[in-house]
Amino acid sequence: MKVLFPNGASAHLEKSVADGLIAGGICVAAPDAPGTPKPQSEPACRVTWTLTSGSSGVPMIRGECAACGLTAFGSGRAGAKQVHLWHRGRKETPPQTLIAKVFALPVESAWTQSGGVQPFESLQSSGDPWRDYQTVVNGMKRPADPPPGPVAQAMSGQKDIDT
Repeated sequence: MKVLFPNGASAHLEKSVADGLIAGGICVAAPDAPGTPKPQSEPACRVTWTLTSGSSGVPMIRGECAACGLTAFGSGRAGAKQVHLWHRGRKETPPQTLIAKVFALPVESAWTQSGGVQPFESLQSSGDPWRDYQTVVNGMKRPADPPPGPVAQAMSGQKDIDT
């Protein structure tokens, strides 16, 4: 960091040393030379809320902070009422005007929201990549779980275990 001393001399110092001298009043920070590129500032750390529609046409409220990399979204009317994001120790919710826009849209089809073709946005990851892949391949139906073993069958009363 470049600093100026009261006698007119200037010097390039390590930032921590320069900050200490500036805080002590021994020198001042030198202004940047004209035409010097300024360091790129960090993105503002704040949550921005947007209203979009997903691939299925269901309205989605999405909140994100570009600086922190946090994202939250809720689809449909139920999602608009419930979506929130914990950011910097505070619970952030979308503005009421954005929620009002979702409720001003026509009501979603009960068939789409309850058991028909589920919107892709509602598919939640199970943590098992193969099972998630099979879910998408099988038309949003989870692959069948393996049959319970003999211990589970005995505990549920389906089968007696010979001891």
